[in-house]
Amino acid sequence: MSYFEYNNLINNSIRKYSNFLDSFYSENLNFKLTKNSDISPFARCFWIFGMHLIGRGDHLKKNKDKLSRLIINDIRDLKKSNNSDFLITKHYRQLVCFSLSALSILNYLDYDPLEDLIIELVPKSIKENLDYYGCFYGKEQSGNHAMFIAIFLLHLRKYLNISNESLIYEWVNYHLDSINSNGFWGTKKNITYLQFQNGYHQYEIFEYLKIKPDVSIGKIERFADKLGQFSPYPGGGGCYDYDAIFLLTNYGRHEVLIKTLITLLSIQNADGGFSESREIRPRSLRKIVNHIKFCFSNIQNTDMFFEKLRILISLQLPKNNTISTHWTNYSREWGESNLWDSWFRMLSIARIDMTTSQSFSWGFINYPGIGYHYSLINDK
Repeated sequence: MSYFEYNNLINNSIRKYSNFLDSFYSENLNFKLTKNSDISPFARCFWIFGMHLIGRGDHLKKNKDKLSRLIINDIRDLKKSNNSDFLITKHYRQLVCFSLSALSILNYLDYDPLEDLIIELVPKSIKENLDYYGCFYGKEQSGNHAMFIAIFLLHLRKYLNISNESLIYEWVNYHLDSINSNGFWGTKKNITYLQFQNGYHQYEIFEYLKIKPDVSIGKIERFADKLGQFSPYPGGGGCYDYDAIFLLTNYGRHEVLIKTLITLLSIQNADGGFSESREIRPRSLRKIVNHIKFCFSNIQNTDMFFEKLRILISLQLPKNNTISTHWTNYSREWGESNLWDSWFRMLSIARIDMTTSQSFSWGFINYPGIGYHYSLINDK
């Protein structure tokens, strides 16, 4: 592929994505995750991330005061409507972290760093809190919570000038001391889909802190299917693909990623958005046969095989006809364009482009967590 063709494909994808984002805009600045879903504070963050990524900052600047107020009100309203136990849930912590990233884009945090909201989210003991979520063993969602804790610590240091180096040091050492031979957390000898998807979150923080543990990058490359995607089911997945792409680009490996890039550009929906996967629903004989063949590829890796087999069986259940999250009351279709998968797909394209050609000036987020890129200069 020539540079002209490469550049043309990416710019065309950005143009379609930009139109997709515009189709969600409303003057009240409330956003839906999909065209059919209910209004969601998470969707507002994903819209801001997308606009920033493709250089639409002028539009954000015009609305930054109202957007900032709405974001803060969303956090405080969610907290007020729940009890104190809710503060340790993924739902609340995730909204806070996404909101902080969005507020950093809007340049609001220098004015108000939300001290009262963040101070209460920092645990008294970092180790005990990480143990509580099962970080040592790579328990499902433990990576999310580990990342949340680190974001709160780094936020206090950056925006409140709180000297907490010992706590950040404790977080880093906890993970470096418990890391396995593959560079992740857990006891499995082979890397599993869960292991690299879960452990990716700690690497977001490592990238921000410019720490590079040894990772079995070659083993992650082997998760790529024939189209260069990394999910345990056909058609790729917003999170699985991005998590693998993040690790591969972070470590300068891009042999497989040109194939990945071409695939990602080809699966953009007609409305300019992206979905989780177009190969799961609606069911068809072709899709089921393809999924069975997919399951039996790389059968020599028994952990990978059984993980894919378990997911193949699970995805046939009626409860998985749609995708449910705590972001909305609405359960979205597998092939339905939405702001989350669309941002993650474009973020994947952006990271591959930065590793290969740098054909576009991408708007990464200069704040710890998802959306940050090591090309940014941060003032820790």
